[in-house]
Amino acid sequence: MISDMIPDNDSNWIVKGNTIYYNYLVKIPILSYQDDKYWVILDRRYTKAFIKMMGFLLNKGVEFYFKSRFINTKELFDVDKIHNLNIRAYLLLLEDSNIYKTIKSNKFPFNIILIKYLKKFNCMNAFIEELQDVKKELLGSYFDYYSNKKIYTIPDEETRNIIQSLDRIIKIEYVID
Repeated sequence: MISDMIPDNDSNWIVKGNTIYYNYLVKIPILSYQDDKYWVILDRRYTKAFIKMMGFLLNKGVEFYFKSRFINTKELFDVDKIHNLNIRAYLLLLEDSNIYKTIKSNKFPFNIILIKYLKKFNCMNAFIEELQDVKKELLGSYFDYYSNKKIYTIPDEETRNIIQSLDRIIKIEYVID
């Protein structure tokens, strides 16, 4: 039952149909139950609720997958496009510093959840394709002549290194797992 998946007694959690929302200026969907699967909706508008839900589901041992917030119904996209959007949204989580800190502190097994998704839906090719696009987007830089420095899209060097080597890490863990 979806109402059992509310992480705490905060009055901002709202259950409507098969979806749990967090009320933060607007209702932000956080968790959905469809096709006998729990789907965490990848939405960075309010990361605290997202991180809280992730921790709750992981502690409870609930199997879940990620879903891009741009996917509302299956009818709008073909299956390959759905996986590309989900993987892209998942990879773009690294751009958010709060989520990256949570990943780094081992509260969020980023690689394990991604590999589970890739194996379940057999979409490793979509991952490689999306990772190349995300790398171009997140690892971009330009030279600021005013400050005489190179400015990166993601300022943290450690995050850039992880993104740069993510394909190698995921491929190795995919084979081992």
